[in-house]
Amino acid sequence: MNTNQIFRRIGLSVSLFSAILLVDTSCSRSKEIPEPQAVGTLLVYTKLIGPKADRIDVIVDDKLVGPLTRNYIDLDGNGPGCSTQTSGSVVSIKLSAGKHTLAAKQYLGGKEVDEWEPRTKTIYADKCLSTNLTE
Repeated sequence: MNTNQIFRRIGLSVSLFSAILLVDTSCSRSKEIPEPQAVGTLLVYTKLIGPKADRIDVIVDDKLVGPLTRNYIDLDGNGPGCSTQTSGSVVSIKLSAGKHTLAAKQYLGGKEVDEWEPRTKTIYADKCLSTNLTE
């Protein structure tokens, strides 16, 4: 093997290595960082806990998100505020902005006694929507 052939092989090896390195770094840079998803808050509460129900399971998008086990005491008539956390009287859930389904099941003594059919709720970014489950 003469000197030209050696330099040619070295040159091809360096070129191939450089091409692989370039492709690898360009692929890792081309991955887009996902935009943060816009979210809002859905607050669900009730005043029905008592002789007709001892628990209401709140279901959003076909998933159980929490139970209501106490009545919400509404001191000002406006329902829970946006910063209200989940408790026995309020279920607070962060959801992506857009349309979601809300349903619920009412229990007394461990047996299902009633339900709320799924209904569509629209969640807006950085806003909260308060829903009172009534009869």
